[in-house]
Amino acid sequence: MLNKLLSVGVMVMLLLAAGGYFAANAKAAGQEGLGNTAGQAQAEAAAQQEVKEQVPPKATQRQQGRPKFNPENQEMREQARMKAKEIRQNKQADREQAATAAKAQREQARMRAKEIRQNKREIKELRETKQEKTKLARELIKTLRENPESFPEEKAVAVREQLRLIKENREKFAESLGRIRDESASLRENRRNNNAPGMKGNADNIFAVQEARIQILKEMITDLDELLALLT
Repeated sequence: MLNKLLSVGVMVMLLLAAGGYFAANAKAAGQEGLGNTAGQAQAEAAAQQEVKEQVPPKATQRQQGRPKFNPENQEMREQARMKAKEIRQNKQADREQAATAAKAQREQARMRAKEIRQNKREIKELRETKQEKTKLARELIKTLRENPESFPEEKAVAVREQLRLIKENREKFAESLGRIRDESASLRENRRNNNAPGMKGNADNIFAVQEARIQILKEMITDLDELLALLT
């Protein structure tokens, strides 16, 4: 009986000890769980705060999206604008200058063409005068050849000298006609090719040759007048 009571007492003590152990473990586990839950909450709050700090507000984002005002950039843009304006003005000035030059060239060409026409008329008139005087001189020379005794030798020498001068000028006049023909052909070619500088050069050359031909004709007429004076 005593042994039975002792056995029951030992079992009760063991049960009480086991109950205290499990209660202590349960309490510790509960405290540990609470501690873990609080730590997780604090970690989540810290993470959310960090995200808020990293993501700026919309107003801040708009401000960050706009470039900051830079006086140097503003100055560069102003310089570029002024340079573009200067280029436009220079182009306009070049166009106006080209138009003025073209107008002046047309006026010069018109005046040169007018001078060439005037020279052609003068050359025609001088040639007609020369031909009339030449015809008269030939008739007088023919008459003198029929009556050589009526013409002194010294006059004959002077007549031959005048005839030599007239012949030289006649040859020069014929050569100048060839130069005018060459320049006229070149002028037509340049006109077909719309070569304004070339046409101007041809017109100037034609005018210069015409001036030389006029001078030759005048010299020939002077020589003919002297010849006629000797023959009469």
